[in-house]
Amino acid sequence: MRLIRVDPLEFVELDEPATRALAKYAILSHTWRYGHEVLFEDVAPKLQDTAKLKPGFSKVANACRQAAKDGLDYVWIDTCCIDKKNSAEVQEVINRMQAHDKIVDGTYADLPTPFFLQELIATIDVFFYDTDWTPLCNLRDDFKLIASITALDVRLLQHKRDPESYSVAQRMSWAAKRRGSRIEDSAYSLLGIFDVHMTMLYGEGTNAFRRLQEEIIRVSTDHSMFAWERLSTVSDQKPRGVWASAGGLRRLQANRQAFRTITRPLQTDKPRTQDPTPSRQRHIG
Repeated sequence: MRLIRVDPLEFVELDEPATRALAKYAILSHTWRYGHEVLFEDVAPKLQDTAKLKPGFSKVANACRQAAKDGLDYVWIDTCCIDKKNSAEVQEVINRMQAHDKIVDGTYADLPTPFFLQELIATIDVFFYDTDWTPLCNLRDDFKLIASITALDVRLLQHKRDPESYSVAQRMSWAAKRRGSRIEDSAYSLLGIFDVHMTMLYGEGTNAFRRLQEEIIRVSTDHSMFAWERLSTVSDQKPRGVWASAGGLRRLQANRQAFRTITRPLQTDKPRTQDPTPSRQRHIG
């Protein structure tokens, strides 16, 4: 595991499982800006002076500063702690994202990012900051506010219901307003939500969302995701039979109430499974 040490600010690799288990770290989940971010080659094998000249370095420095205030030792940042030229490594990181949620001590994040959806659902101690890192609100005290912004069920955010207790269509609707820096992220960011695995092929474009649907149908008897409707305002919706495009998620979100009446009975009152390890995460965006 690669991390950024907060003091002194430096790039480190924790290879031993025991060492990783003891590491207290936060995750920075953020909106990418092309050409601005500090990348893997800017910090490995050590932090380069050129990294400090990039506009995105302020996010790194501020995340480390906040982590230090929170009593944490490290920060994990996707832009610079993953070698994105290594597709196998990228695949492994996304597959481990839910494991992150069980051991991470804090996450500083933006609401619109696709991958933050999984982190938000998995945690409850979430704190939001503005771009100047001024505290805005926290999830524990503002469930209804965050629910209204994200279109997520308050009971889901409160961990009173498991994601699996919602229909496939409802879960897809949660990602309706989220846009990633890559087209494929609309599909890859939902892998943990549906507990499915598929090979990530950056460059495949909108085909990633079709492959996601095929994988979901392969393991699920819930076909509610077929209740989508073509939108004339969505440019990427070409004739594709029963499969929806990523743009069609907006219609899924608009119709999410109707899915309760057209899908098979769900255990909607099933309490959320409690992890024996208390969540200690902190999200800031």
